[in-house]
Amino acid sequence: MVIQPQAGGQPLDPERVSFSYSGIKGDLFFVVGTPDLKDLGSLYAQERNLYTEVLLVNIDHHAENTRYGRINLVNSQSSSVSEIVALILQNLGLPLDSDIATNLLTGITSATN
Repeated sequence: MVIQPQAGGQPLDPERVSFSYSGIKGDLFFVVGTPDLKDLGSLYAQERNLYTEVLLVNIDHHAENTRYGRINLVNSQSSSVSEIVALILQNLGLPLDSDIATNLLTGITSATN
């Protein structure tokens, strides 16, 4: 998490800032571009049971994906996760504004060089 003061605002005093870990909770998780849950590192290791308790949507293009989600949107023929997301948005009939389109195109371009 990055906290940035508003323009003209006073900077944060590091002596007065604290944080804590409160665990992960949710009903629906999207895991994107991750072939295996173990690739999530400590997010998975510390909350293993959680991933079996929630509706997990796995979106990926890696051939080695282990299909760990309850819903798996995995296509190893796709050039990138961005291509899969673009198809999902198109099939759902959701609008693509210029910001979304630019981000998806950047992802596809980055993956395909």
